[in-house]
Amino acid sequence: MDRKLYERVQGVIDKVLAAQDLDREDLLKELVADDTELESEVRSLLAVLGDADDRHPMSDHNLKEQRRQLDAIIDEPVSPQPKHIERIGGYLILGVLGEGGMGVVYRAMQANPAREVALKVIDVLRSDDEIIKRFRSEAEIQGRLQHRGIVQIYEAGVTQVGHASRPYIAMELINGVSLKDYAVSAGLNTHSKLELLAKVADAVGYAHDQGVVHRDLKPENILVRKNGQPKVLDFGIARVTSDATLAVTAMTHDGQLLGTLAFMAPEQFSGADITPATDVYALGVVAFELIAGRPPVDLGGMSISAAMRLVDMQDSPRLRAAAPDVHRDVETIVSKCLRREPEHRYQSASVLAADIRNLLAHRPITARPPDTIYLTKKYIKRNRIFVGGVIATMVTLTAGIVVASVFAVGQRNARVLADANEREARRQQAALVGNEFQKAADMSASGDVFGAIEVLETIPGWLRGWGWEMLAAGQPRW
Repeated sequence: MDRKLYERVQGVIDKVLAAQDLDREDLLKELVADDTELESEVRSLLAVLGDADDRHPMSDHNLKEQRRQLDAIIDEPVSPQPKHIERIGGYLILGVLGEGGMGVVYRAMQANPAREVALKVIDVLRSDDEIIKRFRSEAEIQGRLQHRGIVQIYEAGVTQVGHASRPYIAMELINGVSLKDYAVSAGLNTHSKLELLAKVADAVGYAHDQGVVHRDLKPENILVRKNGQPKVLDFGIARVTSDATLAVTAMTHDGQLLGTLAFMAPEQFSGADITPATDVYALGVVAFELIAGRPPVDLGGMSISAAMRLVDMQDSPRLRAAAPDVHRDVETIVSKCLRREPEHRYQSASVLAADIRNLLAHRPITARPPDTIYLTKKYIKRNRIFVGGVIATMVTLTAGIVVASVFAVGQRNARVLADANEREARRQQAALVGNEFQKAADMSASGDVFGAIEVLETIPGWLRGWGWEMLAAGQPRW
């Protein structure tokens, strides 16, 4: 861009930025008229400066900053990150991996030792003091973290690219895809997704143990290799809770919000203390989206203020409302991560990882108060073979007891029946004897003594004796 065109562009941009939001588009069209080249340059620079759809009036400080950056563009007329770059410092450039908020990430070959690396270089258009601080903070913080689940930093420095000095970071090259893309391509079920999330939580928990809070966890910042090992990257806005100096490097100009809106905890909106529970909230959003296929709250297209109100006033929905087949304990773990109050979440990602593994091993999770029925169910699931043997033994013993009881009751009933039958037989026999004795008594009274004796002799001896004993005892006549 030549100086004359730049002056015209700067004049249009100054007027557009000073106008009210609703008037900017009409004003821009009016100022550029039919000059397509001027319009193209203005729109591209507004996009670079991040104000093409700005919702807030620009402060004087920010207007000065925009002019400073425009001046830098004029002083460096070549592309800030030309795609034809062959070498940066001691690294041979093999291609472009992507472009982020602070610059370009290249695939590069390091000469000594010989290995492929990811080379992150600050874009000159965005290399203000604030971004350089964040860049240095990322190299400092991430360089201190040595964990198989965190991308390793090899080197940080400054190199000459074109006519400008550019800070760079050489880091471990991850040949993988984002967490969400990996889950889809690998066809993971809920159990496998939870195993993957536990590995991610392990890495973040290690960072927490080192006093580091990531503050921008999202699927795009978690790459997964083909072997299923996740790698957490992009600690550009991480905060070291134990180091005030490094913590300051994560601060921004007034009004600038760091983080990704949909994954930010309520305290990141309000400016409250940032703790490991802040990352736990983001992991809860990641888990919800990974399992349910959509985020818990859709903040797409919302302004920051509207998103703040929604997150602050509305509880996150239950996971089972979006994924009804999910086990209730999975929902309980995710809900604990998404609590608005940081003190009610898991206090570190390591605790979250442990609870996920409790769930996968059918052990009680800590996210809910245990009760007898709940603990019993968990014990049975965890010890199915042992409990199955115990239950089989109990059933056998119970069956034996039941059979013995039935047999005993049967015997008792038989005895009762036999006694009843015996009593009835005796009653009938007594009636018979009584009748015969009565007949003999009547015959004797009428003088037929011999007839009476004949009647008595027809009665069996033992019954006759029993009858005489009853008569002798004064029993009434039959």
